[in-house]
This record gives sequence, C-alpha cells and structure tokens, in this order.
Amino acid sequence: MSGNPKTTVIGFDARARIAAGAEKLARAVATTHGPLGGTALIDRFSGLLATKDGLTVAREIFLSDPVENLGARILLDACVKVNDEAGDGTTAAAVLAAALVRDGLRRVAGGTPASVVARQMDDEVAAAAAFVRGLAVPVSGRSGIERVALVAGNGDEEIARLMADACMAVGKDGTVAVEDSKGVDSVLELKEGFALDRGGLDFVEEGTERTIEGALVAVALRPLSSVDDVRDLLETASQWPQNELVLFAPSVVGDAARAVKLNDAKKVVRCAVVQTGGHRAQETLEDVAALAGATPADEAAGRNLRAWDAEWFGAFRKVLVRRRSCLLEAYADKASFAAARVASLKAELTTAASDFDADRLRERIAKLTGGFAVLKVGGVTEAAMKERRARVEDVLGAVRAALRGGVVPGGGVAAFLAARASGREDGPFGAPLRSLAARAGMPWPAVAPRPGAGAWKGWDFAIGRFRDLSDDPLVADAALAVEAGIVAAGSVARTIVMSDAAIVPAWPARPVGRPGRR
Repeated sequence: MSGNPKTTVIGFDARARIAAGAEKLARAVATTHGPLGGTALIDRFSGLLATKDGLTVAREIFLSDPVENLGARILLDACVKVNDEAGDGTTAAAVLAAALVRDGLRRVAGGTPASVVARQMDDEVAAAAAFVRGLAVPVSGRSGIERVALVAGNGDEEIARLMADACMAVGKDGTVAVEDSKGVDSVLELKEGFALDRGGLDFVEEGTERTIEGALVAVALRPLSSVDDVRDLLETASQWPQNELVLFAPSVVGDAARAVKLNDAKKVVRCAVVQTGGHRAQETLEDVAALAGATPADEAAGRNLRAWDAEWFGAFRKVLVRRRSCLLEAYADKASFAAARVASLKAELTTAASDFDADRLRERIAKLTGGFAVLKVGGVTEAAMKERRARVEDVLGAVRAALRGGVVPGGGVAAFLAARASGREDGPFGAPLRSLAARAGMPWPAVAPRPGAGAWKGWDFAIGRFRDLSDDPLVADAALAVEAGIVAAGSVARTIVMSDAAIVPAWPARPVGRPGRR
C-alpha cells in the first residue's frame, strides 16, 4: 500500500473529540454574537484584523488535534452554507449547532441508539424550521430595508442608509456589488443602463470614448473574419446614413475588421464594433439584442450573415464605447423586448442547476432591468476597511434574505419560540437566546419572552429591556437566515452524533478555513 500514514480513532473517543472541535469553534464565534458581542483580533500574514464577523472568525480557526479539527471543519462548512444561502446568521447557526450536538450526545450516552437520536433530531429540526417560517412577515419600502440593515450592521447608521439607498435604486431584481473604496468614506455609485465589461475594437484608443446617439444595432452570434461576413451588413446599413452602426459580435478580426475600419475612416458607413468574447459571449449577445429589439444573425436559425435582412437591425438611444467597456442606453419603446427576455431568464432561474448559474442569471436580469449599484467601502486603515467590508457584505446578505423571505423577531426570540413550541424551553433551540444573555451577563430566564405576550414581545439587548421588537428601532432577523441556520445546525449535529470513527493524518491537521496555511 502507498499513501500518507493515518491514525484511526474509534467509538466514543472519536465522537467526543469531534464534538469538542465543533464546540471550540462555536465558543470562539459566539464571542462576537449580537450587539453586545466582542471583537476578535486575528493575526494574519497580511496584517492584524479586528472583526465582529462570525464567519471570518470561523475561517481562521485551526485546531492542532486532527480529530477535533474534523469537528471544526464540519461546523465551518455549515456556517459557509448558511452564509451562501442567506448571507447572515452564521454566528447563531454555530451556537445552535454546538447545542444540538451536546443534546444529541447526552441522549446517546443515556442509552438511545445514535440512529434513533439522529431521526429524532431530524424531526425536531424540521418542526422548528417550519415554526420559524410561519412567524415571518414581509419587508417592503425604504424604511423597512433600512431597519433590517441597521440590525444586521450592528447599529451602523451609515451602512444602513447606503444599503437602503442602493436597494431602492436598483429594485427587487437589481444587483448591489460591494467593493473597496480608495478613500476613507463609503460611497454609493449608481450605474445606469446596460454595462458591458468589454469594449470597442482597437481603433477606440485607450483613455478615449466614442458616444453614438441613435445607434443602428447589429448582432452576430459567431466570430467575423472575412469581408464576405460584413459586406452585406455594411451595404444594408448604408441605407441609413444618418445613423452610425454598432456591431456586436464575439470577435471581428482579419479582413472583416479591416473592412469595418476602412468604412468608418472614410465615413462610408460610420461603424463601431464591440467584441464580447469569453465563454458566455452568446448569452451576452442575446441579452444585447433583446435590449435593442434586434434579431441576432444566427446561421443555426437560418439567418445568414451574408444575406443580411434590414428587419434584423435594432436601435439604442445612446452607446458609449470605451477601449475596455461599453454602456448601452435603450429606447423606451423597446422595453417590451427586454421584458420578454427578463421573463425568460426568470423562468430559467427557477431550474438553475447551481448557485453559480443562479447568480449569473440574476446578474443578467439586473443588467436588463437597468438596476446596478456599487457600494464602495472606505476605512482609515486597510484592516478597518476589510472589517467594515465584511460587515457590509453581511448586511447585504441579510437585506436580500429579508426581501425574499421576510423577517422574524430577532434577539434569539424566533428560535426560542420554536423551542417553547416543542415543549422544551431549555432545549437546544433556545441556545442563541442563551448566548446573547451570556454576552449581556444575565441569566437567560430573565430575558426569555413571556408566555402569551406575542411573538414580537422580547428582550432588546441593545437597551436592556422588554419591548415590542417590531417597533422602531426594529429588532429582527431574516427568516431565511434563521431557518437556514436551524437546518444547517441540525445537519452538523446529525453528522457528529452518527460518527463512530475518525480517520485523520498522523500529523497535525491543516487550517480549517485556509487550506495549506502554516
């Protein structure tokens, strides 16, 4: 046999050490929990980082015991999944997972077979997730978005205001991107029109731009290389001498490029070329055609480039062509074409094969609806900027989740009410509330919601008293984040409870969040 030497740990010892690793990660993450949570200082090769972001803390944890490290990795994977699905709630998910593991192992130690305990936990998790889903109320309007952002951003009013501005500007289907700012201040930039990250053919000089009003638009789905590929197109376009032609294609090279340049230089047919390139060129070209009301030349569909039909032309009100980018502004009377394309993409979104495909479809929908914003995050130091950007990304995830699935009472109340509904107030689903109480230095019964007081009557840890959490300032969590956290925590607990062997390298494990480091 060949391979690296490994150590095998069997039975109770394996399960206990795996659970201990998950517990250590959860305890470290829990220190950042809620408005009274602390800051974790992380020593990175790139410099010191101070953060209140639970997922950032979890990614940095590396346990020297390789069996314990397995437990930490299992919990980290769950936190990442919650973040991917809902963009927030990773700290509460880690705390809840550790509590479910403890509860499950206690039952196993009491003599219940691990497989039976796993099935019981599956039922309990499903019931808790359904209970939380039933508590959700929708979020709408600028004030609602700003209130959710304020909670997710630990009371940062500037972040909340900018996030609300961005979401209102781009609409429900719009895209908000987060980038580093070059200055100290955080700023919001709104992008109008359909932006392409590809620019014009090489006769648009670096640092210059070409603005074309009332552009005639032609779209070809295959690369163009010969004079015959563009001859009929240019001859047909010459019937509209007052309109400059903008040709979109994967690439225009060789004799085709020379013919276009010559016609443009001699002003026979003024023409700009935008090459989309890339492995998703056809998607981009089809979206551009829809926006312009054009019909793409596609030989597979019987539309031959060498017999160009004037009916295939579309139009843009304005096209701004730069060397490496392009901005397109559509006519209002072409909106029906873009709307049909958006409807088609939304249908594809419901059957997307992966998160990557879904994100790509959302980006295309956002571009076609004209909604795109960039929130540039600033800071006095690089470490401060990174910490704030992590918080902004959490806020963005929370707002997106809230807009999709509504909000539930925050402060650990939603999960605690699920615990109460199951008949076990002191059970594992009350762990997020107990964690917040520990941060506040209070016994958890003192902050538990009063029976019969209503779902939104709970303890506000920021001000230290009971109140209606739906009043301003709102104390709420995205329902999708709480539900995803419950499901992910249940998956962690099931995996650890069912573990009866651990097979690990004979030397210390690699870091959980940064493979290969140190």
